[in-house]
Amino acid sequence: MASTSSHKPVAKAYTPQNFHFPKCAKGMQCDAAGSFPDLGQAGAIKKYCPSKPTTVAYLDGQGNNQYRKIAHAEFVAEAGVCKTLKTVYDNANDSETTYLSDLNSLVSQGIKVIVTYDDFGCAVLPEIRKAYQHGVQIVGWASPVCASAVAGKDYTGLVIENNYAVGQDAALYLNKQLHGKGNLIYVAGTPGNLLDGDWLAGFRSKADPGLKLLATAQGGWTLDGNTQSVLPLVSKYKKIDAIITSYTATAAGAVQDFINAHKPVPILVGQSDDMQNVCQYWQVHKKQKSFQTYSLDGDQMFIRVALRLALTKAEGKKDTVDPPLNHGEILIDNQPFINTSAGQIPKCNSHQPPGVDFASDLPASQVVQISAS
Repeated sequence: MASTSSHKPVAKAYTPQNFHFPKCAKGMQCDAAGSFPDLGQAGAIKKYCPSKPTTVAYLDGQGNNQYRKIAHAEFVAEAGVCKTLKTVYDNANDSETTYLSDLNSLVSQGIKVIVTYDDFGCAVLPEIRKAYQHGVQIVGWASPVCASAVAGKDYTGLVIENNYAVGQDAALYLNKQLHGKGNLIYVAGTPGNLLDGDWLAGFRSKADPGLKLLATAQGGWTLDGNTQSVLPLVSKYKKIDAIITSYTATAAGAVQDFINAHKPVPILVGQSDDMQNVCQYWQVHKKQKSFQTYSLDGDQMFIRVALRLALTKAEGKKDTVDPPLNHGEILIDNQPFINTSAGQIPKCNSHQPPGVDFASDLPASQVVQISAS
């Protein structure tokens, strides 16, 4: 079955209610919410540790924001449970050429387990397919690879947050907050990624006709990219009611543009937030009581699921911890983490780095350390 990019998902979506995850113990998510589920099943790979030394690789299309750094650390932590596993990490730095070169290098080294975040969509599918057909178990995570990709033919499978549903949630939230009418801008990620297509398709499926998308900014999922791409829109449009985005954390750059311009800050709606979003909210809310933020979260931990899927396939074992592939995917629903209109928001901790992420299976001290780098 093809990937669900840019249309309603056909795979069953798992949530904390039907995914049967235990409560978290020490992760950052507990500090913020108290009962956020351990979506990564941290350490469950212990059941599948290979008997012989094995190298597992994480190939990242663009590893230069806090989300990606934390995801990398989640991958290393999960693999570290097995004494027989060695990890390799390649960051393509948003270069398609580098990504393809790194992929071919991993294959030539004889590495049979690769987890990847594909920032380049269908453009890199031929090489991913080639690697898979040469015996590499390659699992995409967090972002769709290509709408035409078929699990079992082009790659092992896909572990992904339900971006279509996140877009739907965003629309339903704004329908209510803006009473069905308002001007919006969308801040997208890296060029060529397919996550944004899923997100916007879900959004459009539920958005009231009066919600008008004025423009899309290419923020590149970085703070500077958001700041630079949204700045021209602040002056171009007289009234912007909401910023919608596939990555809340770096949209702090877009919010700062409005603060610097001394203009009303639009409602911020997206997924995957951090401490800077929280502190910005409290800063703006002091002067603008109407300002709201809504964000879903949880997916950094899904990389652990992706690693277990690839490893068990390579070892010829059955993964009894995680859900089975359904139409080539394990599709997981993120959960509302910040909803200021409902009074749901962590406290601003100015002693922690702005990039501290609230959803992780890592110890809080490690998340803080990563976020300070």
